Amino acid sequence: PDRISVVHNPIDTEKIRRLAGAPLDDPFLEDQDGPVIMAVGRLVKLKGLDVLLRAFARLPERLQARLVIVGPGPERAALLGLAGELGVEGRLRLVGMERNPWKYLARADLYVLSSHTEAFPNTIGEALALKVPVVAVDCSPGVAEYLQNGECGLLLEPNDEAELARGMERMLSDRALREGFVQRGLIRVNEFGLPGVVRRYEQLLLDVIDSP
Repeated sequence: PDRISVVHNPIDTEKIRRLAGAPLDDPFLEDQDGPVIMAVGRLVKLKGLDVLLRAFARLPERLQARLVIVGPGPERAALLGLAGELGVEGRLRLVGMERNPWKYLARADLYVLSSHTEAFPNTIGEALALKVPVVAVDCSPGVAEYLQNGECGLLLEPNDEAELARGMERMLSDRALREGFVQRGLIRVNEFGLPGVVRRYEQLLLDVIDSP
């Protein structure tokens, strides 16, 4: 164990925040009331977006929530069909491929990761950098590590649409809870800032050079 060093994926927070300020002409986001729930990723079964959609359909109507998913993929038609079955097609926006997903993410009230498995997902750090509270399923040690076992975001059991719905409702209904996660998330994401990660790589290389 003493011969293992870990350097995490960096997050270029300055770039993300700059691009997040780009103009966005999308009436679905700009001209409606109610909170925006967002997911970012390829539309594939691995991402558990069908679970997210079923959980979204369980949210109370009083919330007037909308769901935006940014990313392309082969499951687009299936997700649109499922939304029709669930009666939420009017509150769902599938953006597709987007070179600047951060201008969408910055306008979200909640970021949700519903994957069946992940490694160490950068999208969590990007949401934290943009002050967007995170709800994530505890689908891998990397997700739990990123959110410090629930200190920086709400961690839920994976593949459980009822629990995911309760978690999203709780976050959207509790401002103090959201603000606490946002503040701790900003501290957490600073650990993955590009300059600091570069220094850790440099130090690692120097340690290897200097080792016997």
